[in-house]
Amino acid sequence: MSKFENRSARVALVIVGNEVLSGDTHDTNGHYLAHRLSEIGHRLELMLTIQDSFESFEEYVKPLISKFDIIFTSGGIGPTPDDITREAIARIVDCKAVVHEEAMRMLEEFYGDRINDNAKRMAVLPEGCELVMNVQTGAPGFKIGNIYSFAGVPEIFRDMFESVAPTLGGRPAFRRELTTKIGESRFSHVMREACEEFPDVEIGSYPKMSGEYRVKIVLKGYNGQALDSCLTFLSERITELEKK
Repeated sequence: MSKFENRSARVALVIVGNEVLSGDTHDTNGHYLAHRLSEIGHRLELMLTIQDSFESFEEYVKPLISKFDIIFTSGGIGPTPDDITREAIARIVDCKAVVHEEAMRMLEEFYGDRINDNAKRMAVLPEGCELVMNVQTGAPGFKIGNIYSFAGVPEIFRDMFESVAPTLGGRPAFRRELTTKIGESRFSHVMREACEEFPDVEIGSYPKMSGEYRVKIVLKGYNGQALDSCLTFLSERITELEKK
């Protein structure tokens, strides 16, 4: 049983890659992870993009270990010289980066006669880590402590996450939503009143520039009755404003 079986975990995502910071690559893993974590009952509280450097891991990632329940990293576990995530994580958790025999076996099985020193480098992992399977390219991700390190390629990132998702536990929240054709400035005071009246309900508003409505209001929480009451409160008050 996961230690987060009946509660939400505090989660951070670290996106590793100069190519993301330069705009050469568009990250989609953050959006995917945020959505899936919300579905299973966790909250992504931080998304951080860093350079491929040991200094960045030391300065930005190491402090997160004690602040978050779970840290996911995306990218930097391939065979090229800029893929330093494996060694960098070993450093910040104070262990050695060593050849993982099972990871090497998996790589040899996947590559066969094509395996070379570049591919073998992907079997050098933090000592004592657990492997996260990768059926697409054979190069595994890993978990050590509260850090899960996944590939940056979106399809592989998703496969890796889905392989560990059943072990993460979580407490899914209830969700309600309504839409309105009036702008936020017309009803923001109503939202403030709702926040005071229903403190256990998380309320967010999301404008759009075109379509059948101007704003979507989303309610989330663990008390379904409170959500329904809050939804009724907002619907009635906003409907009155729409008529004016």
